[in-house]
Amino acid sequence: MKKILITGGSGFIGSHLSEFLLSKNYKPVIFDSIKPRDNGIDFLTGDITQKDSLKNILDIEGIVHLCAISRVRDAIDNPARCIDVNLMGTINALEFARTSEKRPWVLLGSTTEPPRNIYGVSKHLAELCAETYSREYGLTVLALKFGTVYGSLKDNKDRLIPRWIESAKSGKEIRVDNSARQFDFIYIDDVIKGIFAGINYMNSKKHFEAIPICTGVPTNLGKLSKMIVEETQSSSKIISKDARQEYFIQPDHEKAKRLLEFEAKTSMREGIRKLLSIQESSKMMELTLDYV
Repeated sequence: MKKILITGGSGFIGSHLSEFLLSKNYKPVIFDSIKPRDNGIDFLTGDITQKDSLKNILDIEGIVHLCAISRVRDAIDNPARCIDVNLMGTINALEFARTSEKRPWVLLGSTTEPPRNIYGVSKHLAELCAETYSREYGLTVLALKFGTVYGSLKDNKDRLIPRWIESAKSGKEIRVDNSARQFDFIYIDDVIKGIFAGINYMNSKKHFEAIPICTGVPTNLGKLSKMIVEETQSSSKIISKDARQEYFIQPDHEKAKRLLEFEAKTSMREGIRKLLSIQESSKMMELTLDYV
């Protein structure tokens, strides 16, 4: 059974990935500062920003490095912390791989966000460091550049899609700052399959690659807000403040097809429907437990 370390494994993507790997007969080990719920997966507590924080972890086949300040707003509010976690944390993971006897491969969770804000800059620099470690020290490193991930109860409730769904369900106004702004939204199940394809790819590659994990279909915020209102059958009014075009670079989703044999399958509307269904099932479960 292959043992894989998941840094940031208690987070949105990491928690889904650890459970998926367990179902595929892998042995995931979560490293994080926050302990997840007890699900039978090994957990190690620690701070990725501390040098040598991983040094006592043994017999690791590979590292999926997901520790990050992952929200642009949080990065803007605390840029020093963003650089510390996203850049120095990545260097610490790479150093661990470089100095370990087994020299595990490293799969770096990155972003399609361009380096135009502190978050994008921190992830861009982390990718450059990963590429350098691969070239200079012969490490097997893969950077997967995620689109805007959604689709889980474990997502931060303050993020756009969970927040708009809650507003729609409550009949509150949905405020859209720029209805023309576009994102490549990707459903969490597709992201996990993309990561798993990346893990399989690491068995044969020896050089650095950066591969977008996205749908190739951008959705603007105006269309998304209308879709959420329709799917929740809401009476909410959509208040659009602006509709200015912003520069959007569509990531090359074809690269994942070529190298990983991966393609996102979940459309935006299907993903919203799945998320609403998950929310409804969770609500019914809570009501049942309250009744019992």
